[in-house]
Amino acid sequence: MKREVIVKHHMLNTLLMGLGGSEYVALEIVLGLKKYGIDTCFKPLISRYTLKHLARIGRFYGIPRRDLNLLEICRNDEEGEVSINATGDFLSGSANIYYMHYPSMIKPDKYYPGITGWRGSILSYLYYLPNKYYMYKKLKKADAILVNSRKTALYIEKHVGVRTHVVYPPVNMHGLIGKPVIPGRDREKYLLVVSRISPEKQPFKILYVASALKLLGLKDWKVLMIGGRTKISDRIIKYILDKARRLELEKYIVIETNVERKKLNEYYRRAYAYIHLTDHEHFGITIIEAMAAGTPVIIPSNNNILFELSDRRNILLEYRNLRDLAKNIDLLVNDPDQVTIIGKRLKSLSKIFSRERFHSIIYHIVSTTLQ
Repeated sequence: MKREVIVKHHMLNTLLMGLGGSEYVALEIVLGLKKYGIDTCFKPLISRYTLKHLARIGRFYGIPRRDLNLLEICRNDEEGEVSINATGDFLSGSANIYYMHYPSMIKPDKYYPGITGWRGSILSYLYYLPNKYYMYKKLKKADAILVNSRKTALYIEKHVGVRTHVVYPPVNMHGLIGKPVIPGRDREKYLLVVSRISPEKQPFKILYVASALKLLGLKDWKVLMIGGRTKISDRIIKYILDKARRLELEKYIVIETNVERKKLNEYYRRAYAYIHLTDHEHFGITIIEAMAAGTPVIIPSNNNILFELSDRRNILLEYRNLRDLAKNIDLLVNDPDQVTIIGKRLKSLSKIFSRERFHSIIYHIVSTTLQ
């Protein structure tokens, strides 16, 4: 049997480090094409991932059940008229179309400053070197190269010399966009961080946020981190809490794992602000989720979202250091009306990143390739 489209994703990150944005994007590519009537299936490198596993992952991301019923897993012998490498690296193999979440063929220290220490450096370079050899060649021959942001596009066009199409990742706003913005005065006293708890995402910087709360004298405030639970995350959480105790920051930090989507949405809506930790983040789906919830965002000044929304920087709070971070937190805490105003503006702006828009764009690109 020959499908029209096969979507490839190796799922190794899911197994080793926990769920991230690329897994979600891969599922949405399948769902978007299926909704438009294109015969599509999902092909993981690891055979242990069954339809049941995919449905569980989809529920984690809040994908509606009616959509999850559209998912299909490819048989090992199935081929497609068009194949899509949804990870953008060598592990998912050759394809007609590549979706690049970051420039995987560029030295890792150029885009992931969170990778430090000899062990992290060795592992990242073992990943980078095959990508450098393999992806340069494959991208030159691709029918289409999709990238998640203009900055990723600039990296690839500069270093590989090929044209790319910017296709923003889908953001699931179900349970967020249709609800009113909670006024600042009615919010709870916590700052929210949502991230995969793995080294490259710099989760240790939660200590940075806790330090800002202590510096401002906000004794009854918390920073709440939400993430998936893995063996790696357990070690990281233990390190963070041990360090927090030594620095007398423990009372400011709360960490929850594997939070179900409905509860997460309420955390987004009731937070005083969402704080992103990762420097040089390629996109940051959780930032847009916070925007859709009508919650102010405080993000590193080198974040790609600032590059994408350069004309709206006045409503995106940014920080370079602890002083900047504390200043922005203080601004919001002392002006709840500003929390409401910023939240409403961000909520309106978030609509351009909807999963429905992503489905439509992916369909038009793939249908053109199928012709």
